[in-house]
Amino acid sequence: MGHFIEQANTFHPTIKFTAEILENEITFPDTVVFKGVRFIEKSILDIKTHYKPTETFQYTHFTLCHLPGVKRGFIKGEAIRLLRTYSSKTTFKECLANFK
Repeated sequence: MGHFIEQANTFHPTIKFTAEILENEITFPDTVVFKGVRFIEKSILDIKTHYKPTETFQYTHFTLCHLPGVKRGFIKGEAIRLLRTYSSKTTFKECLANFK
């Protein structure tokens, strides 16, 4: 895998790729594919949302000059993204517990 990353980094001087290779999971830009409980029981991989270590969850303040539809759309879009990127209720609930 290291050779692939090295070669990908030669294509453009300002675009650099990194890879985090672990035994039980692989991280993509917005998702993590991992071996969870379902893998042990049914050989099915699980998926969850990936957050960069620098993520601070700072969004535009809700009272600023945005149309109500834009505000609702942002909330709905984020909720849909989270629901789509979690492959099981258990993993989704674990994520929500981390936000409290």
